[in-house]
Amino acid sequence: RDPKLVIEELWSRASLKGKIATVPERRYTDKDRKVRLYSEFNTGNWMWRTQKELRSGATVVPITAFCDKTQLTQFAGVGATAAYPLYITLSSIDSYIQRDVSNDVQVLVALLPIIKLQSVKISKAMRRRITAKIIHKALRTVFASLRAASHTGMDMPDHDGNIYNGYPIMAIAAYDYPEQCTHTAGCECPKCKAKRADFAENASAPPRTPEETLYHLRKAMKMGSYSAAERYLKNHGLSYVLEPYWEGWAHVNMHEAIAPDILHQLYQGLIKHLTAWCRFILGDEEMDARMSRIPPAYGLRRFENGISKLQRVSGEEHR
Repeated sequence: RDPKLVIEELWSRASLKGKIATVPERRYTDKDRKVRLYSEFNTGNWMWRTQKELRSGATVVPITAFCDKTQLTQFAGVGATAAYPLYITLSSIDSYIQRDVSNDVQVLVALLPIIKLQSVKISKAMRRRITAKIIHKALRTVFASLRAASHTGMDMPDHDGNIYNGYPIMAIAAYDYPEQCTHTAGCECPKCKAKRADFAENASAPPRTPEETLYHLRKAMKMGSYSAAERYLKNHGLSYVLEPYWEGWAHVNMHEAIAPDILHQLYQGLIKHLTAWCRFILGDEEMDARMSRIPPAYGLRRFENGISKLQRVSGEEHR
């Protein structure tokens, strides 16, 4: 699907009338306006900063993109076993609308290629490079219409016939950590310059910028060999990508757009280890007994048979 047409359809959808923010807002919790209240997307600093970058009369159209490889079957050798769907929506739609999947505001725009290269005898580094190149080429094709409209604007009529001069800009990219690295041409932290060895430290690092990332990629391309380019980029926490799909997309900072991977970085990255420690201290039998005795409560999942024998735990069960 053309993502430009998808965005236009969402913008003019009757059921979303009055539920899409078109201007940035500042909300406060006190009469003196000293304590900011951050709630909907348009109350954040990104919306204000981006609005100032556009010409007078222009409207920010923030885009949220998310994708994740999805298993279609657990049977080996039965056709395609996985899909790689890419969805987009408007970040400025009220959050309670976005959370309800029955509203159909997350729209499938493409099925990205799944590259295995199992029958090709190449190194792991070359396999990663080819995979990243194909993914970026595919996404560059998918988002071509939005990338062009980010420079010239696009006429976007709403349900009442009011026409906005919208500039579609990637605002949020919700991906798993490996995909975060692929989409930002990174190999360590996709958002800042922290080294992998520093991830466990309670310290901040300078943020990455698209300008600096593109500078290092261009410099690496001028080197005499792939190995020299790989070493240079690895020292800067980057991977070899010839043409990132977000290059030339006006006002887009892909490093900033990356959203936290809550499932893998929090639920599995933190809760997983806490659960393992509790099982080690108590033992599986006692841990299961205690989990089964938890009284019912609103919003709380009960595991009547315990958790020690769970397999393929979903994100909902992790929560």
